[in-house]
Order: sequence, then C-alpha cells, then structure tokens
Amino acid sequence: MTISLDGLKNYGVREEAASDGDAFEGSISVGRVGNRWDWRVFYTYQYVERDAVIGAYNTDDWWFHSWYRGSRAGIAVTILPRVFVQGTVMFQRRLDLPTTLNRITVDLVKMF
Repeated sequence: MTISLDGLKNYGVREEAASDGDAFEGSISVGRVGNRWDWRVFYTYQYVERDAVIGAYNTDDWWFHSWYRGSRAGIAVTILPRVFVQGTVMFQRRLDLPTTLNRITVDLVKMF
C-alpha cells in the first residue's frame, strides 16, 4: 500500500489572484504491477486552483490542467511480465462550472 499527500502554495501570485494559488493531491494505491497476474487498484483526488501551477506543465492524465477538482480511480492487471493493462475513470469539474466531465481510459503499458 502506498499513500501520498502533496500540497502546493504559489507564493508568486499577487493582488486579486493571490487567493488562487493553492493545490492538493491525495493518493492511495494497493497492490503492485510487474509480474504476471499482479494487480493494483488506486484512487487519487486533486484540487488545483487557477494560479497554483503552470497549466501546460501540470499533468496529461487530467483533462483540465488547473482550476479544477477531481477524482481518478482505476485498476491495473499485469498480463505479461512487465506489461499491464490499466482501466481508469475520472470525474473532474472546473471550479467555476457546475457540470462534471467524466472520462474512461484504458492503457496498455510496457515497463522498462
């Protein structure tokens, strides 16, 4: 089991945007991948304000890169040594909109 908590405060934000510089991510993962039939389940929650990070460099797993909150959960199963399939569901909402963007992804991953 792996648990991670990360927080961020952008102290470079000034004036009226100064209240939009915080971010948080919490994750839990159980299991592992790598050997045939190994499995892993995970859950991640992110909250990222508008000026907490440079949006273009945040992550490619989330549709929005800043100014959102969201959950991501998934399961991975190793099908060949160091090759696994991972299914993920994501529920993400921009902080200024009432609607949620839902996504499902399936990845085939080769570990090196």
